Amino acid sequence: MLLGEIKDPRVALVTITKVKVTDDLRQAQVNFSIFGESDDKDDALQGLQSASGFIKRMLAQRVRLRRIPELRFCYDSSLEYGNRIEQLIEKGKHGA
Repeated sequence: MLLGEIKDPRVALVTITKVKVTDDLRQAQVNFSIFGESDDKDDALQGLQSASGFIKRMLAQRVRLRRIPELRFCYDSSLEYGNRIEQLIEKGKHGA
């Protein structure tokens, strides 16, 4: 859906990393990561929030659930953290 159906350029580089749905299916926490500058995460979050109604409508058409959960988007910094650790390791290898 993100790749082909949402035309908002703010979500073009978004990757969904995890979705956690409550037992009662009322809420879903959608973790996302973004490839790009760290400043882009705020724009991506706004884009996802703006598209949440569309996403819920598309989910309602594609999955058979009594209710579609409210979507709560959260930035996942694990990719950013991993890249930083990798940079530090490389820096340590070269004695800088």
